[in-house]
Amino acid sequence: MEAARKEEDLELANKAKRDALLKQLRESDLADVIAKCKMHSFTPTDSAWCAENERAGTKVLPEKHQVP
Repeated sequence: MEAARKEEDLELANKAKRDALLKQLRESDLADVIAKCKMHSFTPTDSAWCAENERAGTKVLPEKHQVP
């Protein structure tokens, strides 16, 4: 009985640590994306559009970012 309780406590502690780490990683990834968007003059819409096209298998940039 006590072993089950310890296992539950350990599982809850690990879940809390995992959630905190995922939140921290998400925030740092988001900050990185925002910095790169500013560096390359991408708007959030452009970024989402490119990601959507990349998932579809096409690699076309928005018109304003096309290389002549």
